[in-house]
Amino acid sequence: WPLEILIVDDCSTDASLQLALQLAAEFSNVRVFQLPKNGGITAARKVAIFAAQCQWITIIDADDYIEKDAIATALAKAIAEDSDMCIWQLWRFDDERAWCGMQLDNLSFPRTGRQAVIGTLGRYSIHPLGVCKKELYISAYRHFNEHCSDNELIARLAISVAKQVSVCDKRYFYRVNPNSITGLKHVKKLSKLQAAIWVVKFSKNYPEVSPAVAGSRAISYAWNAIKNRKHYGTKATSDALSIFIAQMLEHGNLKKWLWRYPKQ
Repeated sequence: WPLEILIVDDCSTDASLQLALQLAAEFSNVRVFQLPKNGGITAARKVAIFAAQCQWITIIDADDYIEKDAIATALAKAIAEDSDMCIWQLWRFDDERAWCGMQLDNLSFPRTGRQAVIGTLGRYSIHPLGVCKKELYISAYRHFNEHCSDNELIARLAISVAKQVSVCDKRYFYRVNPNSITGLKHVKKLSKLQAAIWVVKFSKNYPEVSPAVAGSRAISYAWNAIKNRKHYGTKATSDALSIFIAQMLEHGNLKKWLWRYPKQ
């Protein structure tokens, strides 16, 4: 049983806050935080992480769930292997079925934080979902001063400073919701362009990885923005792409990457 459960209400419009407050009234280890305005997942997580009193934390989104004893199993594995983080098996689910969302069997564990974060620079071969030392995320938030807000960037910084990352056999179930911002063609998705630039710059810290790994991923976001410009708004898309192209010219080999990865 967790020593503390922190629930952050990011200006919900349903009965979530009332349910959270009922839980806090019933259980002494539950605390509820209300954001004064909608700040998104990155801001909500920051509030809880900085308020947490435990050395070890885990982050579970409101519509996801984990297997029984997943926290205890991951914590025990992390301590036994002297790791700063222990991740679960990632599964996805919808209203009809559940399926494996990421194969970790082909990777050796435990691995260093540097080895682990390299697996996030292109297509993800590793994820941050599990238990980890609070100090990893505290460091990540303190060093993240970009204008874009993206929880995946924070997670990369947290993984990168881990001494060692382990894995256990318990599962995290990530809900695939077509009506979420992730699933919808929403203008907020244009922020992915700035996040992609951040990854291009961040990847320069890892010369063992080809710059084109992050570069081709960035171009795929730009191509997606072009394809969905009618949904995002033509002007908003044009403005975002203008900034993206200027920064790619500054930080990456844009002409070469466009030639090699025109529509990936």
